[in-house]
Amino acid sequence: MVSPDGVRLAVQVHGHPDARTVVLAHGWTLSTGYWSRVVRRLRTDLRVVAYDQRGHGHSAAVPTSGFTTDALADNLAAVLAATVPAGERAVVAGHSMGAMTLIAFAARHPRVLHETVAGGVLISTGAEQLLARSRILP
Repeated sequence: MVSPDGVRLAVQVHGHPDARTVVLAHGWTLSTGYWSRVVRRLRTDLRVVAYDQRGHGHSAAVPTSGFTTDALADNLAAVLAATVPAGERAVVAGHSMGAMTLIAFAARHPRVLHETVAGGVLISTGAEQLLARSRILP
């Protein structure tokens, strides 16, 4: 699929097409492979969507300026629009940057959040003042 700003995103759908949907967003420097054990366990009972964030895995590369929380939020909105059946709501789980994506999505797309998301899971993430407190980034 293609993001709103034209970046090609690699999206995988596993499991039963008529089951409830879970969407998985991975963290920085990871890919859908991060979720392989989770997908194996959930796909027997659920429809599992995993996608490579922009510039990761099999998704297209982007310049440094393309890694904004707004762009990540818009990408998640596009993935939800493309993969969640009309009238249904998904659970979205995000790890690290994927959880930050979900937070940004909730702020940027509140209507879509209420219409397409039944619940969210934030895994190993931060929500504020990340650069001010980080010892890794200059």
